[in-house]
Amino acid sequence: MPLPRLALVLVASLAMAAPCVAQNTFGDYTDHREAPEGVAGVDRARAAIDAYNSNDPDTILAFLRGAFSASFFESHSPEEHAGVWQRSYSGTGPLEYQAVRTYTEPRDDLVVIAYASVPETYQALVLMPDPETPDRFGGMYFAPARPPSYLEPSEPLSPEAAAARLGELIDKLASHDMFSGTVKITRGDEVLLEKAVGLASRRFDVPNTIDTKFNLGSMNKMFTAVCIAQLVEDGKLSFDDYVGDHLPNYPSSDVRERVQIKHLLSHTAGTGNHFTDEFVEGSKTVYRETGDYIGLFGDDDLRFEPGTDWGYSNAGFFILGMIVEAASGQDYYEYVREHIYEPAGMTDSDSYDMDIPVKNLAIGYTRSPMGGFPDDGMRWLETNGGWRNNNLMHSIKGTPAGGGFSTSPDLIRFAQALRSGTLVSPEMLETLTTPKPELSSPDYGYGFGTGESGGGLGRVVGHGGGFPGINANLEIYIDGDLNVAAMVNMDSAAGMITNRYQQLISTGN
Repeated sequence: MPLPRLALVLVASLAMAAPCVAQNTFGDYTDHREAPEGVAGVDRARAAIDAYNSNDPDTILAFLRGAFSASFFESHSPEEHAGVWQRSYSGTGPLEYQAVRTYTEPRDDLVVIAYASVPETYQALVLMPDPETPDRFGGMYFAPARPPSYLEPSEPLSPEAAAARLGELIDKLASHDMFSGTVKITRGDEVLLEKAVGLASRRFDVPNTIDTKFNLGSMNKMFTAVCIAQLVEDGKLSFDDYVGDHLPNYPSSDVRERVQIKHLLSHTAGTGNHFTDEFVEGSKTVYRETGDYIGLFGDDDLRFEPGTDWGYSNAGFFILGMIVEAASGQDYYEYVREHIYEPAGMTDSDSYDMDIPVKNLAIGYTRSPMGGFPDDGMRWLETNGGWRNNNLMHSIKGTPAGGGFSTSPDLIRFAQALRSGTLVSPEMLETLTTPKPELSSPDYGYGFGTGESGGGLGRVVGHGGGFPGINANLEIYIDGDLNVAAMVNMDSAAGMITNRYQQLISTGN
């Protein structure tokens, strides 16, 4: 199923695939301090920023109801949209209008660039007109953006200087309760930044340390992809194998007979997700093993012909986990421990059962009013301190698609093990981290997002992960020797940090 069409998509807090490299440029562009002739809607864009900056639900609601068409509220109520705005504001602070961005290849969307002064980041406010109601918008979202092109160019910072600037920014964010987590940056074996701030437990005032374990979100997909690659190199399967070659009893005959392993790895299989009403509203304790989830999606029809489109799919990686078990003869979790965590030296990583105590494990905290909240959920949260833990929202145990735990140092160890050939051969690493346009996947390889960093630093590969109370990101500068890992126990901030570092070393802005 498609992602919900919320008024504001928090890119960093969704379980999206690729590292934050594209920064929403949509191709070649020009920035205008004032709207050029023929570009409509800028006044309403400024009004949107004013409403956002009010952080007041009544002001936000009044703007939403006056600026958006009825179709915009079909999936989510105005109150739900307003709640997402408020949650976003807690991660950005006030925004300042900067420019209208137009593109060489014209777009119907209105793109306005805004600056968030607290996290020192630029955002693209994208407003989508409703063709059925020309005087109203039909959709809207924010995404990370490059700085306005009219700014005086700066010299890129050295990796060391950028790391020092990033450390100062993290302290600033922490003072505004906008960052709680860890960051580690390395160049080769040299540590450029290692920092931990905030609380692992707000209830007991337990501080985060550099070795605190944070939820990975979707980052487990990298581990699953490496498992598959190892089995390919061992001759136990092929990327061209069909699902039915290894799972002859998989419920859907279409998936068995038409979906290949390469489709699952690249999110081009047409499979869906496990976040159904049954999963969200039911007990999570019944989902502990890889195959326990199959009842949530096993009979689903394919959303498109495999290899002809791209659609992010958690279900696809559950299927890959079952294939790992079938091809290796091992339990998925045992295989990952033996073939990923142990050889990489990742001693603080695993898919823990959340009802069993684990030392030094961060509790996730969210400002999201999801899951049974009334329409005034944001007001409820504000009345009760602004935060709640996410223990009843996510999985009881990590999966091949996400939800395990790790640390920033362990993620760096994973990156170093990939570079060194400890986990897969250099040729296989290239296969995993190369886009697959022939499969309709131009920005994603096999279990790894990939993109250009800018500033002559080459490709960046890795993965992000997010969910309410969860955000993490690993960026591996695969053509060089830089590795950046950030993990937080809140709705967003990890992707913002890795994105900011990339900006500093590529443009200096």
